[in-house]
Amino acid sequence: MHKGFRIIIAVSVIACAQTAFLFAAPLFYKDVESRMAAKEYDKAESIIGIYLSLNDKDVTALSMLGRLYQETGDKKKAAQALNKALKIDPDYPPAHFFLGKNYYREMKTADAVSEFAIFRAKMDRFPGLNKEDQLFCLDALDEIGEVYFDLKMAEEFYAVNQEILKMSPDDETATYNLGVYYYVYSHSNSRAYQLFNKVIEAYPDSYLAKKARYNIEFIRANPDSRMAADFDFIDKL
Repeated sequence: MHKGFRIIIAVSVIACAQTAFLFAAPLFYKDVESRMAAKEYDKAESIIGIYLSLNDKDVTALSMLGRLYQETGDKKKAAQALNKALKIDPDYPPAHFFLGKNYYREMKTADAVSEFAIFRAKMDRFPGLNKEDQLFCLDALDEIGEVYFDLKMAEEFYAVNQEILKMSPDDETATYNLGVYYYVYSHSNSRAYQLFNKVIEAYPDSYLAKKARYNIEFIRANPDSRMAADFDFIDKL
């Protein structure tokens, strides 16, 4: 997986004066990100709260707050923060992504799928998709792909992995996932072999390469995927 809420950049101490604080806003995002990575959720929440008391319409901060509540298991507060962000800016992609995750955890699958579709449609809101934005989008699309696979949404699973490869042509995870697609859904063993072997050749020592080798042996033993008992060996991508 491509890690992180990477659309944001930076690290800082909160300034007391509003003008200085707002000038330091990009630095604030990274500080919160590092606190969350260290699981210092109370500190992260406190920093976001101080910032939002001065700038309550910052959709990035609100989205980070929603993500923080997701990680601490408070789905209700997560939804409140994310919906507030979307009232301010309905086109802000990360808020749609995190709201979709929130819905999925609440088992509201139709709402989750709808939010993921909006996120995918609005990714072009990131002008130029710089490296940080791209890493965030790749990570988000990975997670969305897992949801599509779990929900057996074959065409959406295929499409989202194609989107990843369009952004990052050598992406290991998307290449592996398409191998899964061709065996499970398209019943094209030759294409599945080709993609799994591509993962093995490009990343011979990786975890996915190990899974790809296993998958090839599984396919050889079960050439007709429609006759296989289950797909537990690949359902955790």
